[in-house]
Parts: sequence; C-alpha cells; structure tokens
Amino acid sequence: MSTSEERLARVGLALTVGPCTPDAYRAIRAAGPVAAWHGYTARHPAPDPADALRIAQEAGWRPICPGDDEWPTGLSGLDVDGELRAGAVLALWARGPAHLATVTAPGAVAVVGSRVASGYGLHVAGELGGGLADRGRTVIAAAAHGIDTAALTAAARVAPAVVVLASTDELHRHRALLDTVGERGVVVTASVPGQPLSRRRLAARHRLIAGLASGVVLVETARGGKSLAATSAATALGRPVMVVPGPVTSGVSGGCHELLRTNKTARLVTCVEHICTELDTAPTPASVTAPSPGPRPLAPPGDRESPRR
Repeated sequence: MSTSEERLARVGLALTVGPCTPDAYRAIRAAGPVAAWHGYTARHPAPDPADALRIAQEAGWRPICPGDDEWPTGLSGLDVDGELRAGAVLALWARGPAHLATVTAPGAVAVVGSRVASGYGLHVAGELGGGLADRGRTVIAAAAHGIDTAALTAAARVAPAVVVLASTDELHRHRALLDTVGERGVVVTASVPGQPLSRRRLAARHRLIAGLASGVVLVETARGGKSLAATSAATALGRPVMVVPGPVTSGVSGGCHELLRTNKTARLVTCVEHICTELDTAPTPASVTAPSPGPRPLAPPGDRESPRR
C-alpha cells in the first residue's frame, strides 16, 4: 500500500502539474513522487494536499494510488517512456461500491463513440453494452452523451460498469447516468475532485479509458472525432482496437471507416461474439521498461515548455 507521505505527494502533484506531464514523469521516475513534490514546493507556491484529500473524502471520493489493492494493473502500461509518458496517472479518485481493480481485471472493454450519435449508433452501443455485461465483461466508457451513455446504461442494468470523468465538473451534466452506474459500479477520475474541466483533462480521460480496458470498441464517430483518441491510446498500448462499421453514406461513421482503412491492427466487429473472440485471442502486450531519464525541476503548467515531439 502507498504510504501516507507518498499519497499526499501524489495528490499535491495532481493538483499542480496533473495530468502528468513529461517533466513530472521524468522527475517521479528518477526520484519518486515524494522527492518530486518536495522539489516542486521548494521552487513554487503550492496548495496543501492534505486539505484537498480531506475535502474529497468528505464528498465521498476515495483516493487510489499505485500500491493500493484497488489500483488497476492495466495502468502500468501508461507509465512508460515514449508516446504515452505524459499519460502516467498520478492518482485516481473513485465513488461507488465496486472494487476498481476487480472490475477492470483483464477482459474489461471500453465502448466509445460520438456524442452526437445516430439512432443506429445508439442501438448498437446499447446492444453491445448489455451483451458484454451479460458475458461477464465490465463495460468502461466516458461520462459523455451519445454512444458512451447508451453503452453504460445498458451494461449497468446487468452488472457493475465503470464511468470515467475528466473532472468532477461533469457530475451535474450526467447525474442520471452517474447515479445508475454508481449503484453497483464505480465512477472514477484522475483529476482531484474540484479541479475544473480542461482540454488536457479531457485528453487524459481518453488515455485513462484505454489504460483501464483490455480493448477498445469504437461504435460510431465522424472523421476527426474526439473518441479516436481512445483508439490511438489503445493502439500505443498494444491493446485490441475494434471498430463497428456503419453505412458508407453516414458521416458519423466516417471516422470508423477511416480507422479500419488506416490502422492495420484494427478489427471489424459487428456483435458481442466478435468482441469476445478478439479479446480472448489477443496477444499479451510486451512489457516495456523505460530508461531512467534525468530529472528536471517541475514548474506550474503556465511555466512549462511545450513537450518536444
């Protein structure tokens, strides 16, 4: 289990530099979260992480850190050097009766797609969500209208599901969905409760969804749709990417068709049986050992240079 000092350090880093940036990743990997936090506070004013921890717990959120028995094993794939090094999760916050590590054990499936979905897309998402839950597969999706909500709502009627928030600012926007999932599933976020919604936190949510799941199913999205970020993260992690086709005349399926054309590892699926087969036959991604880069002093988000590509 993580120590209380490490827990406070991770909360502090999440408050100040979260979602994890390349500089934060390097500092934590080189010296550990406690030393990284002390290095940050020696150079910059910082909030008290104990206050944030207390306020969150009073609101019903439980912190989950690496080393805790509820920490999902799949997130270790985000803590690697390279394309996803900025995706490493500092800490998680959860509400709901389900044990996060148990429900995200190998076999869990992310079902994602367009917020402005067609009737076809909503029907397919509901069929897949309910069918996967019937097969004992945990369904993971974002707190978002459209495909994600359809899949989660159907799944939560059958079994515990996992809904991922970019920020607790989204609580009031999706109250009915969160209440449904929260009855026996779990609501989770990588942002400290109370932090505002931002583009960086929305991007981090896509990586978190891919990290929690054993594979990602894209039901419907237009070209350039935001849900494609989850499939990109899954591809980088070496996890199955499955795509539901739509009518070739449908703009809201254009992103699905383009992904099938350009991503050589993406597989076309049309039913629950296809998804289960892909997950059961997928090779285990090779483990990646990151080098230990030298630490750089951490700075607040406004002071950081853009990461080089």
